[in-house]
Parts: sequence; C-alpha cells; structure tokens
Amino acid sequence: MSEQNKAIARNFIERTWNQRDMNAVKQLMDPSHVPHGPVTDQFPQGIEGTKAFMSTFLTAFPDTKATIEKQEAQGDQVKTTLTFTGTQTGVLMDNPATGKKVTVPVTVTDKIVNGKIVETWSEWDAMDMMQQLGVQEIGK
Repeated sequence: MSEQNKAIARNFIERTWNQRDMNAVKQLMDPSHVPHGPVTDQFPQGIEGTKAFMSTFLTAFPDTKATIEKQEAQGDQVKTTLTFTGTQTGVLMDNPATGKKVTVPVTVTDKIVNGKIVETWSEWDAMDMMQQLGVQEIGK
C-alpha cells in the first residue's frame, strides 16, 4: 500500500505543479481535504481551496518546476521532500512581479485514505522565499 500511496503523492505533484493539470486535484484529492502550512489559512479548505492556492502560485511563477528529491511512506502517510523553483513574473498576493528566481525547499506530508489525499502538511519557509524576491511579506 505504501508504494501505491507514494505513487499517488508523486502523481499529484507531477500533474498539478509540473503539468498544470488542475483536473488532477479533483481526481487525487478528497473533497474534504484539509491543508496545513504557510498561507494555507488564506484559502478555503477542500479541492477549490487547493486549486486557488495553486493558481495563485502558478500565476506568480508560471515557470514553476517541482523536483522530487525523496519520498518515504509509513502507514497512510507519504513524506515527499522536493524543491520548487520559479521566476516571479506575475503578482503574488498583492506583491508585483520582481522578475527574480526563487528556490524553495519543501517537505509535504500527505495522508492518503482510499486512494485520495485527505490531509496535507506543507513545511516551507515563506519568509525565505519573500527575501529571495526582495519583498517583506506575502500580501504586503
């Protein structure tokens, strides 16, 4: 089961972030999905909130690339270590485009039940990303 869960988590990252396939959100995520992480409280929960979060970042960083470094599975949870890179050529939560590239290490832990992602914990340093952009904070 853990290999299947790793494949689901990997498929989600590849299809959504790298291929921009928002249909994958509905296919791989439970409608009652609960996110945890920086700025997730600024978006609704569930599939529509995830789409809105992703759209915000994909609009700001249209060349986003998520590179999976490592995956570990234990029980119903998959921990994925990855690196996001991108150039901010669009507005990011009220911050105008800077044209600067960022590299953001992220650890995502997905809880997967019956083939769907039901809960996600994302760990990344939003302040570091904003410093790379030369901006004080998200939304300012």
